[in-house]
Formats: sequence, C-alpha cells, structure tokens
Amino acid sequence: MRTHNAKALADAGTTGPQTGILWFLHEYKALSLARLAQLQGTTPANMTGMVRRLERDGLVTRRNHPTDNRVKLIALTPEGLARTKQARKAIDNAMAHLFQGTSQGDLEVVHRVLDQLRRRADPENPAD
Repeated sequence: MRTHNAKALADAGTTGPQTGILWFLHEYKALSLARLAQLQGTTPANMTGMVRRLERDGLVTRRNHPTDNRVKLIALTPEGLARTKQARKAIDNAMAHLFQGTSQGDLEVVHRVLDQLRRRADPENPAD
C-alpha cells in the first residue's frame, strides 16, 4: 500500500513526508517548526531541512509569530495549498482503487478505527 501511495504522490509532485507536512499545515493553518516536527514524528533539525525544501519550491512560507518574535510560523502558500489538494486527490483516487469492491460496512469500520487512532495520536486537536 505504501508503494501505491508513493507513486500516487509522486504523480502529484510530492513525497510522503512532504505531503504530511502540507496536510498538517492545511489542517492547523500555521505551525511552529517544533510543533510541526512533533506532529510529523521527527526532530526539529530534520524538519528544518524539509521545510527549507518546501520553502525553496514555493509551497510554504515562514512568518513571525504574532506574540513571540523568537518563533517563526510555517504556513502554506497558494501554490502549497494547490499541491496539497492535488496530493489529497491522488491519495483519494489511489485508495478508491485499493478499496474497490469493499463493502460499505467494512469501509465504515476502517474509517472509525482510523479516526480513533488519529484522535489518540493528537488528543490536543481532535479535528473533524
């Protein structure tokens, strides 16, 4: 399944880790590098390199935090938002292909379990 998703994301112009960053920024709007690293399950040092590449590609921008000048917030650019939507569509299409023929009841169970896992992974922000 990972290979299938990686191909779909490559066709959309992103990698798995890049897509994770873009999706978090889409969901949370703007995040500090430290929080983004925490959500992505990596170190701030590793996240710095990934964000630099996304920034170089025009997908994210950094701006000052409104109350703490020591912190920079990372946010999507319009191109980043468009790429996020492309990646989302690519993954949706790949998943539709993989789950083709699966009953609605089974899909609901998978969705429910994945939603529970998502909420457990980040109890601070149980986004819908």
